[in-house]
Amino acid sequence: MHKKEATRVLTAELVRHSGISIVREDLYKKELIKKSTYFHQFSNPVAVDYKYHNLMLVADEPGTIPSGWYFSNPQQYIKKHRGYTTLEGLMEEIESCKGANYFFVDNLFQEKSSESLSSLHFFVTPYSIIGEDEIIDIKEFFYKDVQPQILGAMDVLSIENYADVYPLYANNMSLDLTGAAIKGFLNRAPHLSYFNDYYYANIKVTNIDKVGDLDLLNSELEKIGIKSRLDITKYREEKAAKNFPKRIQEMNIEEVVNEIEQKSFLIAQKDTRMKMLKNLWNFVFTIPYNDQNIESNQEILKHHAGEIDYISILGDEYNKSRHFPEYFNCLNDLQQQRVVRCLKALPERNLTNDSFLWSKGFKEVNLDYMNLYKNDAEEFAEYFSSRNKEDKKIILKDIINCDYTNKYAADWLNKNELDLVREVSMDG
Repeated sequence: MHKKEATRVLTAELVRHSGISIVREDLYKKELIKKSTYFHQFSNPVAVDYKYHNLMLVADEPGTIPSGWYFSNPQQYIKKHRGYTTLEGLMEEIESCKGANYFFVDNLFQEKSSESLSSLHFFVTPYSIIGEDEIIDIKEFFYKDVQPQILGAMDVLSIENYADVYPLYANNMSLDLTGAAIKGFLNRAPHLSYFNDYYYANIKVTNIDKVGDLDLLNSELEKIGIKSRLDITKYREEKAAKNFPKRIQEMNIEEVVNEIEQKSFLIAQKDTRMKMLKNLWNFVFTIPYNDQNIESNQEILKHHAGEIDYISILGDEYNKSRHFPEYFNCLNDLQQQRVVRCLKALPERNLTNDSFLWSKGFKEVNLDYMNLYKNDAEEFAEYFSSRNKEDKKIILKDIINCDYTNKYAADWLNKNELDLVREVSMDG
């Protein structure tokens, strides 16, 4: 697959996920071209007329009769004579343009012999364009269960993909670089010498001491998600395997090597692998929540928070109130302090997470209801009354654990919320 074909494959997928873009402004066209990584004219320009139709069905508004101006297409592009209320609708119907993600519109021109608006024409040129934004989208769309053609196109265009490493993350498996045993095995494999197994001339084997520690190798293979295993009995005759147990068949070695080589992140240079893993550690916190592995996320924050944007990650979790406490507890003391300082500036407060931070000793978190409880019993009562039951429980828990008692507020609670006070007190 060459680069032009790979570009077309990926822009077709981008269109399927996000639709097409119509561009008329010349300045924006120039910027797109300038900032694009891959830029190809998809097909020849399409001539478009801007006409008035009084008895033509509107394709994108079935059952209606138009009484205005619509984009129409020449018969050579679409056999059905229909109008479209949008240029996007027209372009998406033209078979020769399907797969282009950008359409550049030329300036309108008019036949000199006519002053009628029905004589207006223009050309639209389809392009396959992949720039920085498109690369981000491609990574976000294709990280699991990726079709071979798409994965191949990403490889041709050197677009980093996580198709190999995402399953390890999803199954909470090791994301470390390839182990020392596998590295040694890959270095030795091309130089191994083979001989006939016992008296079976059609079966080629080598001594396992030339290969390495099979138990250690198989353990590392499992950790990085390789399904193949090194086995002294595989592809060998039973008698030969019994009489000469310290041999391993050439086909067995080749299948393991081939599977490792299919996972590009395993055989890439160390710096390349480290860069990809760092990108992955940030990436997994942005994918749909159902595709995230919370245990893997916690491991990443425990061991690699300093290498990723953990403050933004914790800020997002604080707002969405999903796993903020679990993630926060993965950080070291300095990182926790930095997160709290940043969270203090947020205008919208999350009562549950503020209460959690308060319980962790971060008293600088301004819990409004605690200030009200200590300083203004009437305002506190009004605020408390406005909260739902779960919020009230959180507030009561903090008050019970507080070393200060506001007698007037306490009396009000005992008078108006006695059952809830008792429930929270019993829950501890």
